[in-house]
Parts: sequence; C-alpha cells; structure tokens
Amino acid sequence: MTLFFSLCCFSISFTPSMMLFRRLVVSDPLRIILFVLGAFFWLLSLLLTSLLWTVSNNLCAIFICSILLQEVARSVYYFLLYKAQSGLTKLVSDGTDISGFRLMFSSRHVLAIVCGLGMGVMASLFLLTNILADYSDDGVVGLPSEIYGNGSTKTVKLRDNDAYFPIYYSLSCSFLTLFNVLWTINLWDGLHKYFHNSIDSTILSIIFILTFIFHGT
Repeated sequence: MTLFFSLCCFSISFTPSMMLFRRLVVSDPLRIILFVLGAFFWLLSLLLTSLLWTVSNNLCAIFICSILLQEVARSVYYFLLYKAQSGLTKLVSDGTDISGFRLMFSSRHVLAIVCGLGMGVMASLFLLTNILADYSDDGVVGLPSEIYGNGSTKTVKLRDNDAYFPIYYSLSCSFLTLFNVLWTINLWDGLHKYFHNSIDSTILSIIFILTFIFHGT
C-alpha cells in the first residue's frame, strides 16, 4: 500500500462528515465550538474507558462499559447545554447579540447533528488513524505488517479479500460517524421528551451496530 491509497481511504471515511460540516457547522462560530466540544466529550469517555482497562482485561465487559460511558458523556453534554440556555437567555435579554443563539431553542435536531458529528468524527479518527499508518508504507498488503512478528504464537490465515481490509475499515468509519449523529439525535430527543424507550433503543442499537462493525472488520 502507499500513502496515496491511505489518503483515498481517509477520503472515503470522512467525505460525508466534511459535507455535513461544510453545510451545517462552518458558517457559524457557535456551531464550531459545539462541534469541538462534542469531540472533547467523546475523548473524555475514551479516557474513562482506558482507566477501566487498567482494572480489568475482560474485553466484553470493557466493550459494554465503553458504550455506556459514551452515552453518559452524550447525556452530560445535553444537560450542560440545557443549563447553559439560562445564562445565554440573560445575555440576550441584556441586549447582547450571540451568534447562533436561536439554534439552542428552535433547532434542537440541528444542534444534535452538530454535536453528534463532532463525536463521530473523533471516534472515526481513533478507529482509522493507526490502521492507515500501517498501510501507508510500501509493500504492506492485507493485514498490518506487525502481525507477522507474532507468527510463532498466532495462527494467521490470509485470504485474497484481505487486500480490501482498509476499504472495509474506511466504510465502517464513514457509517460510524453518521451513526453517531443519529444516536445523538435520538438520545437527546428522548432526554428532552422524557421518553425512556428512545433512550433504551439508542443504547441497544449502539451495542448492535458496534458489535457488527468490529466483527466485520
């Protein structure tokens, strides 16, 4: 594989995200801040997951805890913005003009898209960056080159389809970003309307989709 191929895979992963970012985020400074905050909250959930990893090596338990921590971070982000509305209302009532203030009230779903996009982009970056770093060198076909260093202890069966592994991974990252947007919309709508079925369905769909993605890749 080459650097050019890695850039192509990177484009496959983030073209939908870049289109949403250009259409909904880049024109408003407040939305850019909310986008970055979404990425920060996802990183915060990853940090807490890494702390749990030092306590237990049970992959299944860590996987479930990681999903729950992500949803806790998503919920905390929602309540943080909800509490911030009162302070912004006071500023507006004093005559201060805040760019994008109407987004906080009249366009909840657009707000969820912006914040969920930040979380999804960061999740996809962490999922994809190390893979493309391995494949960017010359002569690396199929599985990463490091796997051959463990050939004496692990059984590796290479197939012709392994050459398409980076493309499959790139498509998974692309869908993962869009799924994060949908999960944020569904969860925040459930929190806003106190609709517990929406919250439960979000968590269950995350477990199903992430299990499918990791099993397929």
